[in-house]
Amino acid sequence: MKATRTWLPFALALPLFALFAALGTWQLQRLGERRADNQVRESALQLPVVELPAAEPQDAVVGNAIIGRRVRVTGTWALEQELVVRGHAYLGTPGVYVLTPLVVEPGRAILVLRGWLPAADGLSADLAGAVPVTTADPVTVGGLARASQNPVPVPVRRVNYPDRTRPVLGNIDLPAADSLVPLQLAEFVVQILPDEASRDGRSGLPVPIPAPELNDGPHALYAIQWFGFALIALAGAIFLPRAARAGSISNPGPGDKS
Repeated sequence: MKATRTWLPFALALPLFALFAALGTWQLQRLGERRADNQVRESALQLPVVELPAAEPQDAVVGNAIIGRRVRVTGTWALEQELVVRGHAYLGTPGVYVLTPLVVEPGRAILVLRGWLPAADGLSADLAGAVPVTTADPVTVGGLARASQNPVPVPVRRVNYPDRTRPVLGNIDLPAADSLVPLQLAEFVVQILPDEASRDGRSGLPVPIPAPELNDGPHALYAIQWFGFALIALAGAIFLPRAARAGSISNPGPGDKS
């Protein structure tokens, strides 16, 4: 019986210790992956700006090679094909993203994330008040080439805004956008950055979205927490039986002699 009381806490604590330690190690692996990814993204940002469309075919940067690089695109806005991405907050305020095709060649366009607009319900934004000043003439916009986001289980809706009807997406899903726009879209989106926002000749709306921060994220903190839980589980197995034994000695039963 005494042996059972001695080893039972360890039998319960050791699986917890192993689980928490494994979770802490996993978070350290995630931290290493994030730092490696940050290095790749930082290197891409240091590369020369890609001019689109390319002056010569051999100058074209396509596929994943362009993701994460700064680009400058010249074309004409196709405002009648504008899309909205619902439910995106910025600085704690609900709103939407505005995606507008920029026609670079006949029948071909690049989808541009022009920025964010406030909307209390995450949908009903003042899109009519965020039209580019220059709409018919070619413009040049600069920003960051980013990949399509994974689809979300939110069906595409067509919403009647005061000026016209627009398709509303649940995410920056390029395949879904391509099925809604009668243009051949590039396989990436250009996100206008704050330092490039003045190049397209528009007002302060929509608000340009900054590039994602290159930081370590929460992984180091999570690792410390999981390793702390592991130590607590092990310490509990060691010290709780001792505390129980000390308590039984200091509080003798009614039949014990003083």
